[in-house]
Amino acid sequence: MLLNERNLKLIQAIQARKDTFSRFVDMSILGKIDRLIKWVRKEDVVIADKNSSTYIFGTKEFLSYFCELFDPVLAELVPVESLAWKEMGMLGTPFPLSDHLEKSNLRQVADNLRFISGSVVYYFNPEINDWDQTIAQSESIGAVYELMDAILEILPMESMRWCEVCFRRSLPRRKLCDIHSIGQSKKNGNEENIPLQSRKKDKTQSNTLYQKAKKILHTMDAKMIMDFEMYKTRRRMLKDGVVILSGGSGYMASFKSNIPFHDNSSEGYNLVERTTYLPWKEIATDWDSFISQNYVACKKIITKSANDFTTWELYARYVLDQLGDKFENTNSPIWLVNIIHFAEVWINAEANVKDGRLTGTEQTIIEFYTLEKADAPEIARRLSISPSRVYQVLRFNLIPLRTSR
Repeated sequence: MLLNERNLKLIQAIQARKDTFSRFVDMSILGKIDRLIKWVRKEDVVIADKNSSTYIFGTKEFLSYFCELFDPVLAELVPVESLAWKEMGMLGTPFPLSDHLEKSNLRQVADNLRFISGSVVYYFNPEINDWDQTIAQSESIGAVYELMDAILEILPMESMRWCEVCFRRSLPRRKLCDIHSIGQSKKNGNEENIPLQSRKKDKTQSNTLYQKAKKILHTMDAKMIMDFEMYKTRRRMLKDGVVILSGGSGYMASFKSNIPFHDNSSEGYNLVERTTYLPWKEIATDWDSFISQNYVACKKIITKSANDFTTWELYARYVLDQLGDKFENTNSPIWLVNIIHFAEVWINAEANVKDGRLTGTEQTIIEFYTLEKADAPEIARRLSISPSRVYQVLRFNLIPLRTSR
């Protein structure tokens, strides 16, 4: 079989790394590498999404198959509570790899594995650890890192994307967020359940939101756009692995000055630090005060008190949902402050561009939701549109969403 150039290069890169592995690498790892090479050689047709660098060999997405091969082996090789497991836990990167790759790109996971491979040996304690097991874990984890590194040489991957016209995250294969995407119902895979007339309305009105967003983007200050690009770069690089050192020392001290807080960077930094180290009940009220004082526009949308939520994670999810950032999944207080900051800028710019003008359908949706207290499915039924379209309009026009308790 004649392989295409990319597949051939990938096989050569993987094989070259495999040839350098020591004799301590577990045989099961080597076996899985052979299976990976065989699969790449067999599935010679590669489809790469130019927008997301998602690679499909035959009918399988590459990273999904990679995790399918190596997760079971690594789970057996690195049992819970082993030294390697604890080292991975400290970095927030326990197995399975498939879970971590949902939030991080392959490069970050690979670099963490390289760090762990060295740490396992460095922290070896002969009184409590078995040397043979430790060296096998170290070399095998290192082998998986080498494999990932070789793959990245041939298949560049980027899992984090943002909407091209606003501050919100988008899906890896999409250019737009949930609010500004075109043909929303089709992307969700349930278009066949929506009447044709509704689908046409959704597409036309979604396009209207997109055109409005482009106008808003053109009014943005150049420095603000540069700040946002810098934020995205750091977000891609660090993911949720930013560690805050109590007392403002170390790496976090230098990172601190580059976090764009609204008025007082010290106030924002201190809130992030307290959120990291203190029980949620002790600092929940501080979040209400911080948002009320610094982010007036966001506060109109984030209507619930932080005290209404039992955990930080629940509150963070609520804030993201209210801002319409459906595809953002961070629990990091650093990133949440950034998101709120950029949302505030966007909302203020949006208010200036919209100038209070709504289409007839938008006005009707808002009136049904706010005055008649109708829910999204009921409004969608009345207007013969999809519920997702209703939520688009509500979020775009900064209408606080009601949540069931």
